[in-house]
Amino acid sequence: VTYELKRSNNIRINANYTLQYAEGTTGLPRTTVVSLIQAGYPNIKMLYPINDDRRHEFKLQLDFRYFGGKDYNGPTTKRVVKDKATGEDRSQVINWLQNFGVNITGVAQSGRPYTKYFSNTQKTIVGSFNGARLPWVFRVDMNIDKTYNIKVGKKVTQLNLFARISNVLNIKNVAEVFGVTGDPDDNGYLTDPETQTIIANQLDENSFRDYYMMYLNNYEYNYQRPRMVYLGVTYTF
Repeated sequence: VTYELKRSNNIRINANYTLQYAEGTTGLPRTTVVSLIQAGYPNIKMLYPINDDRRHEFKLQLDFRYFGGKDYNGPTTKRVVKDKATGEDRSQVINWLQNFGVNITGVAQSGRPYTKYFSNTQKTIVGSFNGARLPWVFRVDMNIDKTYNIKVGKKVTQLNLFARISNVLNIKNVAEVFGVTGDPDDNGYLTDPETQTIIANQLDENSFRDYYMMYLNNYEYNYQRPRMVYLGVTYTF
């Protein structure tokens, strides 16, 4: 479902909602197929949600822009300059925000599916393949740009300065979780009853626990990127 407000008074709005059912039988890794068989599934040729199955997505895009020339309707100031041809003073209007725009995109997505497992040592599926869901994802991105017309000889070239900011609100969105715990920060290995003997048999149990906690604390792959700012220049001639 899409709603579009064509540009009116410098503003253009586009909003849409997507409902998706993405299921399939292919692309299962070998370990998952083995787990399905061990879990007693009589037929692995069943439809399951694939990894990219986002059931709901809401997207809103707002574009605010001042154009140049006779279409400019933004703030202006006047100053007195000397005419090079006549030497007389004349009034000059400065269009400060000519060819300037801001584009904001907000996205809300329901969580992708993942598979829950019984323990770290037994990869037995709990429930069904991809039967659990990650948390919702919320993100706001922004683009700011301004174009300058530069005359080179008889030709007019364009210099565009832009700033692109992803995840403006710096939201800590979950990208993946550990299948045993459903937690992005803890895989449950240190507290799993089935791994306590393995941990106790390490050369130094306390050191092993400390280093493993350090590993978990530095494991950043389960989160989407924080706020990122990109600055750039394009020149068209």
